[in-house]
Amino acid sequence: MDTLGALALATEPPTDNLMKRNPVGRREPLVTNIMWRNLFVQALYQVAILLIFDFDGVRILRLQNESRSNAEKVTNTFIFNTFVFCQWSICSSII
Repeated sequence: MDTLGALALATEPPTDNLMKRNPVGRREPLVTNIMWRNLFVQALYQVAILLIFDFDGVRILRLQNESRSNAEKVTNTFIFNTFVFCQWSICSSII
């Protein structure tokens, strides 16, 4: 899924500001502290949302009157779609 985003960034023509920048040393980390912070915050957000839907999805989606198996199927489908949407929103913000 990240291949298209990486390809879009790699095929972008270099700008003058990029060409004037000092080279990055070999010992510099590939993932910066800001990147780690963003990864951590996004992971917390996704885990929180998905756990809320996992434990309280039947009430949130108002499926109390449905059969247990049907309510579980609907809740699991909703959780999966929410996960995919979270991943898509990350990719769309990068590109």
